Amino acid sequence: MSTPPVERIDLTGRTFNNFHHPDSESTELILVRHGQTEANLNGLLVGRQDVLLTDLGHQQAQAVADEVKRLEPDALVTSPLQRARQTAAPIGAATGLLPTVIDEIAEFSFGELEGFAEHEAISAHPHLRSLIQGAAHPDDFWPGGESANSFVTRILTGFARIMADHHHRRVVVVTHGGVIGTLGAILVASGDMSFFPYLVRNCTISRLTVTADGTSCDGWNQTSHLGDVEHSS
Repeated sequence: MSTPPVERIDLTGRTFNNFHHPDSESTELILVRHGQTEANLNGLLVGRQDVLLTDLGHQQAQAVADEVKRLEPDALVTSPLQRARQTAAPIGAATGLLPTVIDEIAEFSFGELEGFAEHEAISAHPHLRSLIQGAAHPDDFWPGGESANSFVTRILTGFARIMADHHHRRVVVVTHGGVIGTLGAILVASGDMSFFPYLVRNCTISRLTVTADGTSCDGWNQTSHLGDVEHSS
């Protein structure tokens, strides 16, 4: 996924009243973005294309696995895309947990513009500038892809399923920058649902505790466990 030059917002320590547990219970979510891909390196709009991790991405996956093991999770779920599965694999090996695939937490679909650089997409389709910058109407679709609203509906369905299956448990969710960033926009009730200000880096950890009363963020875009393998988008 391409990352426009916007200031990233840290949600650590904040509480939110508009994202609740579907069953009036509680679930702790450990959100992990997948490791680095060639698309990340080259600034490409890659959502549903099934790209793989780079060598650095595999190193990042092992580093985050070591940290996640220390957190003693109860369950592990992953996006169906290979870059997420490749990141989940060492987490499963480190924790002894078998990854469960959740289709709804796959990355945003850029449709016909999958694989384009951001400037190439805008050059070919000038009206896309507002979509990339989050200024478009949330019902506007990418050509052949998704709208912000359809994406939000999909990932909320996925997270509701995860939480319903894991009452009072700590769940590792291996997913994508767009998914985690959009969840950040949902938490702060961002009207345009642009995920770019809330994007997290590859193999970072973000921790949310979701209850009947709302959500608390115990850490966002945490990188300390990555050390020398942090350098990525």
